[in-house]
Amino acid sequence: MKKIVILIYSLLLIGCTSMSSSMESGVGKHIDVIVSSWGPPTNQFKSGNMTTYSWTNVWSNQYQVNQCVRSFTVNSSGIVTGYSFNNCPRFVRLF
Repeated sequence: MKKIVILIYSLLLIGCTSMSSSMESGVGKHIDVIVSSWGPPTNQFKSGNMTTYSWTNVWSNQYQVNQCVRSFTVNSSGIVTGYSFNNCPRFVRLF
């Protein structure tokens, strides 16, 4: 029985990755690569020579409304140097 539970759990996670791993994969890439994959950001603001691009997703269920904010910090060359996320699902689909 234990093997069946492990197998089912493993199958559910196929094609998923953690939010942290997903965001980390953007570090070092040009922001245009992320925008071409995720679409235009919800917000963008500049502070000195750094720009932060943010994507906000809102969803609800019968109990609450949720808002996930994912952000990338980009240097003046357009290269992602950092990221943050808040109130996002623990796992995200890769495809």
